[in-house]
Amino acid sequence: MNQDKKSIMRNPYLWGAVAGILILPVIRMAAMARRSAPPPILGATDWSFTSVKNGSNVSNDSLRGRIVLAHLQSNRCGAACQKNSAGFAEVMKRFHGEAQQTVFLTLWVGDVAPQLPTSDVAKVAQELGLTWHLLQGQPEQWRKFISGIVGERSPDAQGPETPGEPTEGLGERLEGMAALGQIFLFDQEGALRAKVDGGSAHLAGLVRAGLFLLEKGPK
Repeated sequence: MNQDKKSIMRNPYLWGAVAGILILPVIRMAAMARRSAPPPILGATDWSFTSVKNGSNVSNDSLRGRIVLAHLQSNRCGAACQKNSAGFAEVMKRFHGEAQQTVFLTLWVGDVAPQLPTSDVAKVAQELGLTWHLLQGQPEQWRKFISGIVGERSPDAQGPETPGEPTEGLGERLEGMAALGQIFLFDQEGALRAKVDGGSAHLAGLVRAGLFLLEKGPK
């Protein structure tokens, strides 16, 4: 019996398994330390839009404490916007376990059509119990939003300077953004953390950044 115990204690596979069990938490902590959300592109912005459903005001300030994912839609970009809407709906599904801490916005460019091509988004929001707002705005509201995503930079932002958005050609600019399916990620303090085109390889990174912000906060 003693000989059997000695054989077991000298078994390198046993000690390898034990070492793996002990080291795994350390590896996980190290991996967590290396993970981080992208730094703020801009600090907290000041924007507000009107709910299509009930006419209430939804602003950046009113959504503090939750991360916000927003995309643009229009009835003028046809199949492209419908595809982008489906892509945004897929992004929404990744946050189904964080419904209380996440808000989704569809920012409608131009007139709201009777039959909205946002059924995928509305359906996912209803099925998963997610907070989703369909919003529209006046030119001045859009100018504030555009200024807030390309305007004055946060002191710790990285990358080249971006000039402020001119007021000329605002409608064309918004239509172009809608056609690209751009998605914006704002953290719990209202700072813009990511801006990607729909259907791009960066969508997975956008989701990871959002989930990390939910896990560790904006700091």
